[in-house]
Amino acid sequence: MMMSDQNAGTAMKDVEFDAFGEPMLKSQALPTQPHGSVSRFMVRAGTGIFWSLVVVIVAARAAYFNPGFADQMSQISTQLAALSRSALSIFGV
Repeated sequence: MMMSDQNAGTAMKDVEFDAFGEPMLKSQALPTQPHGSVSRFMVRAGTGIFWSLVVVIVAARAAYFNPGFADQMSQISTQLAALSRSALSIFGV
């Protein structure tokens, strides 16, 4: 049997789904690719702004990183754990 004979009646339908999993007609589905030069420009501009913000935020965190802050948080959590243990021992738990 040839391959084309096997696949003759078994082609799957291309179905689109909305955010809630409901099937949609092709006419209701939004276009996935931007149409027109302005739309393409807006996609590229938005992508550029997003990644520029990512770089700025990561660079600022690296520049202003305070290693002592992590030690302070560790001391606070140790003190809170000791406080909760003492509170539990007062109530006999």
